[in-house]
Amino acid sequence: MATYEEHLYLQEVISRLFSQKFEVATLIRANRGDEADLQLLLESDVGIYFLEEHRVEEAVQVLAQLKGEIA
Repeated sequence: MATYEEHLYLQEVISRLFSQKFEVATLIRANRGDEADLQLLLESDVGIYFLEEHRVEEAVQVLAQLKGEIA
């Protein structure tokens, strides 16, 4: 699943650059505007994932920093 691999990579980059770790499902929710990719992940046979709903906004901010959208 490409979405999983992409967000696993983002998880590693964020860990290295920001010393923070977000679950893959949390990053997908924060990075994608809709629920489709998250639902595909949750229904896949890739594994069991946890959505840290309380950390989604924090992940949005970290992703924005990573993309250079905010300082």
